[in-house]
Amino acid sequence: MFKDSSDRTWKFTFLLVEITSPRPAQIMLESYLPA
Repeated sequence: MFKDSSDRTWKFTFLLVEITSPRPAQIMLESYLPA
């Protein structure tokens, strides 16, 4: 697992998606992370 740049890129991409469309982003997050 690459923590530094990869994690930063993932967070930035997810932030962009969340700003663009909060609802689909939340669904994606819930499907990726088990409750």
